[in-house]
Amino acid sequence: MSLSVANPVSVTAPERDAETGGGFGLVGLRGRAAAIGGTVWTDTTPGYFWLYAQLAMTPSAAVTP
Repeated sequence: MSLSVANPVSVTAPERDAETGGGFGLVGLRGRAAAIGGTVWTDTTPGYFWLYAQLAMTPSAAVTP
């Protein structure tokens, strides 16, 4: 399954490093996607932040909550 999400960004919002932080944002999302054989990546275009995900429909390993 493929997913694309565009989020408009404010010109006045401060830039943040997506690779640091508490581990529950993009880093955590990437980890959860990888756990089922998927990937998550981001991009920016003028005025937008993009999130893309490619997820396996059948998990590559058993996932327990």
